[in-house]
Amino acid sequence: MNPDTIRGYCDEIDTLTQKIRDELAVDPSPEPDDETIVNNAGDLQATLTAGGKVALAPELDCDGSYQFSTPETFLRGQGGNKITGSGNPALRVDVGIDDIGIESLEGAADYDSVIRIGKNDTNQTTVEQAPQNVKIMLVGITTHRGKRGIEVNAGHVDIIDCDIRDVYATSKQDSQAIWIGNAPGPVLIDGGYYEAASECLLVGGDAMKIPNCRPTGITICNATFTKKLEWQGNPDIPVKNILELKDGHDVLIENCDLYHCWKSAQDGYAFMFTPTRGGSLRNVVVRNCRVSEVGGIVNITGIDEAGGTPRTQIEFHGGEYRTNKAEMGGSGRFCLIGRGPEHVKFNGMFIRHEGSAFVDAADKESIDQLHIIGCDWNYGSYGVRIGGYNHGDNSLGIVQDLRIENNTITGAHSQFKSRYPNNVYV
Repeated sequence: MNPDTIRGYCDEIDTLTQKIRDELAVDPSPEPDDETIVNNAGDLQATLTAGGKVALAPELDCDGSYQFSTPETFLRGQGGNKITGSGNPALRVDVGIDDIGIESLEGAADYDSVIRIGKNDTNQTTVEQAPQNVKIMLVGITTHRGKRGIEVNAGHVDIIDCDIRDVYATSKQDSQAIWIGNAPGPVLIDGGYYEAASECLLVGGDAMKIPNCRPTGITICNATFTKKLEWQGNPDIPVKNILELKDGHDVLIENCDLYHCWKSAQDGYAFMFTPTRGGSLRNVVVRNCRVSEVGGIVNITGIDEAGGTPRTQIEFHGGEYRTNKAEMGGSGRFCLIGRGPEHVKFNGMFIRHEGSAFVDAADKESIDQLHIIGCDWNYGSYGVRIGGYNHGDNSLGIVQDLRIENNTITGAHSQFKSRYPNNVYV
């Protein structure tokens, strides 16, 4: 090829290359903003119904009850935003509506619940009708005089870093910061601070409206659950416990703080694992939590009082647990067991209690497994009571597989030491 022709082609390549560089150097045209800004409260419902991304103008307050009736709708505040419901929740997600987000705003209502996802009634009787993929993040409820801050009847729900305080019903009905009801799950509660009178968090407690379904895949982590000390002694604010499971499979409670619960309407336990209304508790794991200033640590029952459900499975791993009977009342007990759970296992825990017994398997229902392994605990007067017998006496054969070993135990009775020699006694 002629050298001049080659040089000509090279010059053309250089020119084209420079044009490409120039094109790349130009800032691309900005993408159109697909978020709708709501400047007037009267426009909020219509904007939510249209769907898509919705933002409240800064400092905009909205009085009224607003519903999510269109899938893929995402609402966020931009600072100083409060939605106050009247005669209904402030925000509610309709049956069958998926892919919803609520973020960075405050809620209030003069109704049972401030935020309700799905329905706990005959309008929602299949898994397909339960809303799916709902995320609630950085939502605050500073005061609520109703039954619940957030009511969950849905699946694939994330509640992230929310702050729900000062919840109780003036009617003395049960109240919760979060209630997980007619919910197939999974549900994630990650971070946040939660106060309520009856239970800070309750799973179950009412018959599922979705047949052959129960809350499954419940993860509760990195959160604080407590009660206002100013409620103590007020007969108009009955207190029960901190975290209660009445139904739930595959439940993980990890790295949470639970404190301030006293004898009132109940004995002030931190945890109540007590199936009822057709519920059952399977594969429940508590890991590395911290409990203090309570009337008791954990109350466990094996089956729904009506019977006919799978038996309870509970495990604790790690963490630190302390009662304060003088200030909180109650039994001061670490663990009360009834109605024959399938297994109860305690591993690697630090426990200081003030009960007459450390663990009391209070009736004569059979327990498949009771393991206390690698824990540091104080004995009390009777240590481990089984079917009314003290000092770990399992002569009735109530516990089929009983292991108490590799613990450090303070103040143990001589009979207990002889029965369970594979521990360190101080």
